[in-house]
Amino acid sequence: MTVPRDIQTWLPTLDAMLQDASPRINLVEGAITFAEHSFGWSFTYDGANPTNSPATDYFREAAFRIHQGLDKQFGAVLRASRAGLREVHLVELPQNVSYGLGGDIVGDLVRDDGALPAPYRRQAERCPRAAPAPGTDPSALAALAARKIPGAQPATQEEILAVESRLGIALPEEIRALYLTAGSGELVLNEDPDAGDFYGMDIIPLGDGPYRQAYLPENRLSAWKYGATETLAPDPNGRIQPLAGTALWFPVGTDGAGNVYCADLAPAENGHYGQVIFLDHELNTGAELVSDSFTDLLVHQRLCPPTGPVRDAVKVYLNRVAIEDAAARDDLEVVCLGISDTAVDLGPLLDHSSVRTIDASYSRLAEPMQVNSFPALEYLSMTSRDWRALLDTDSVPGGLMAANIDGADAIETVAIANEILTRWGRPLITVTALHLENKPRRRAVWWRRSKLN
Repeated sequence: MTVPRDIQTWLPTLDAMLQDASPRINLVEGAITFAEHSFGWSFTYDGANPTNSPATDYFREAAFRIHQGLDKQFGAVLRASRAGLREVHLVELPQNVSYGLGGDIVGDLVRDDGALPAPYRRQAERCPRAAPAPGTDPSALAALAARKIPGAQPATQEEILAVESRLGIALPEEIRALYLTAGSGELVLNEDPDAGDFYGMDIIPLGDGPYRQAYLPENRLSAWKYGATETLAPDPNGRIQPLAGTALWFPVGTDGAGNVYCADLAPAENGHYGQVIFLDHELNTGAELVSDSFTDLLVHQRLCPPTGPVRDAVKVYLNRVAIEDAAARDDLEVVCLGISDTAVDLGPLLDHSSVRTIDASYSRLAEPMQVNSFPALEYLSMTSRDWRALLDTDSVPGGLMAANIDGADAIETVAIANEILTRWGRPLITVTALHLENKPRRRAVWWRRSKLN
């Protein structure tokens, strides 16, 4: 089903908003986002946010009926009153604008299609001196796989050569030996998953697309607003490069929970070629060292002390750190204002050359025009009030790659977003208004007769 554009389709949902609300509430306003497999919403009652979790049973059921069979994502702003108001504004976003969560219909505005935040643009550097760890034993690893997965179907030389051609680099000999023995299968080392030793892994077939695609940087990015605030400082032990992802982190096994054990084909200066690193599906960047090699991990069950790129090391929250201390840092990349009751003056940070993200979603800026004093700024999230100050003075930073608007109702957010998109020459958000026409009621014939009598 396409986006429902008939007000009659929406009436049960609008009526349900009033059914759920207290009888003392006269006007209920809601914003809802419909995605492929889910939908979320938020409400205000007589212009105020609810002080506790409101009842939504009737609304949820009515919205579910609309959601069934939808083949397109969209948002809707709903208004219903005891006096008879029934109004819907359908909000449809172009490809360069992401949908938010729940009642936040409008997410990030992206200037150029396919643009990624800085951590996700970082490329792996080849380390020509990197070599396999001492003690790597392809024969021992192959023998273990043959013993643990009897009858396994091996991969072919042609499949391995195709992978190496795609990657532009040879797989470690132990990885070749593993796949030439067992192209897939569950390699269980310890039947007791609660034991301290390494349990084992499921071998990921060479032709498996989903696992190999899922951990590429563009696929680890969930949304610009999150990716832009991700930071990775170098691994203090110099084993793993500070990356969001790379095809050279080659998935070999999975733990069965969506996480993968990879052969690192692009280790940092102190790493080993083919060292085992762990990629967590709940994290959007980085990796953690597990073992020096798959021989060490699977044959000897030897683990390394965990190490990896340091998260959040070059990010500050100004409601936790004095701005003067933040300004003293040469490596600062991300500035988050956090929640503050007073407007924040960015003065001490001005002209900081490495700041690429400013997140002022939950606080006001004392002087919004200060954001133009950050030459590397690529992502800016601010309240609608601060965006209005920039737009009215034609002061939107020219180097922005993406933007986010907070602190406004959906319709005001759309208006501000479209002004930004217009400056960028990008497609605009469309809004379609649906209204219930209240036609004058004809008085009953019996009423006129009673008057005549």
